[in-house]
Amino acid sequence: MTPDDESGMNVSVSDREFTDLTGQIDDAMRFLNDHLEELKRLREFPGLERLVLDFPVADRDVMIQSERFPVDLISLISELKIELVVSRYPGQDS
Repeated sequence: MTPDDESGMNVSVSDREFTDLTGQIDDAMRFLNDHLEELKRLREFPGLERLVLDFPVADRDVMIQSERFPVDLISLISELKIELVVSRYPGQDS
């Protein structure tokens, strides 16, 4: 598939820092709940292949980095058939 075979758009649901995953999750939950009916309608739009919720997180200087997401968020994105992505970015010290 080439880039010309797909179309899309990005909607920012949070302007929190990459180091503030908890705040990003709070903002995402608020956005999803505020726009629940419209997102359900969008989900059924002909030709739509996927919806993705991407959380940008800063790399931390740790042996193993893991991120935790609350069940309420997982349930909501599951209901809406939204994929969850975590994009890792070099930390500020990198």
